[in-house]
Amino acid sequence: DKRVHSILNRGADVNSTGGQYGTALQAASARGQLKVAQILIQHGAEVNMSCGKFGHALQAAIYSQNEAVVQLLLEHGADVNT
Repeated sequence: DKRVHSILNRGADVNSTGGQYGTALQAASARGQLKVAQILIQHGAEVNMSCGKFGHALQAAIYSQNEAVVQLLLEHGADVNT
């Protein structure tokens, strides 16, 4: 998504927290947005960061029942024990 790249390239903190979902990665995971999640991870998003409604991005992806996002997070070190 060009908008996500644009925001990140302008210096946005990829791990900034706030709102219902916590981080952008948690929001993308909860909404099943695979491409956005990939971009965020490429820019250094912490997959095991805990905050927001779901706690962790993996929990958000499981809640949204999006297997592709779950797999992406696992491939990038998401901790299944959190």
